[in-house]
Amino acid sequence: MKNLKKLMERREELKQQLAALVDAADQEERAMTEEETRAFDAAEKEIQDIDDTLAREERARNIPTVQQPTEQHEMTVEERAAAEEKAFADFITLRYVQFFAEFLNGFAFFIAPDRFDFELSWVFYWHSLISFLKEKILSMQ
Repeated sequence: MKNLKKLMERREELKQQLAALVDAADQEERAMTEEETRAFDAAEKEIQDIDDTLAREERARNIPTVQQPTEQHEMTVEERAAAEEKAFADFITLRYVQFFAEFLNGFAFFIAPDRFDFELSWVFYWHSLISFLKEKILSMQ
């Protein structure tokens, strides 16, 4: 942080030097001398170097920290069975909702559930609703 303050102060000094060199030549209504041109170019280069350093420091401060991966523990037989059962139920529910959406889509309905983790009671409810709708639709034909 001290270095940052010193760099900013030095940059301001150099900026004032540049302005003084330009003002001196402007007041005397002449072009800058070779010595003034060299001093101007050197100060301008130093300002650019300071700006580059400040930009690097800013980028370094903005680099996100990476969290160390957490250790995964071995699942017990019960945990694995529960996870497999939930994955299977989610798969069946998703397929059933997709089928139901495709079925009703032909009748200008659209289903877009926010979540697919319905309980099995919902699956049975949808099944009975589909059966009812199929019977009604087939009886209308």
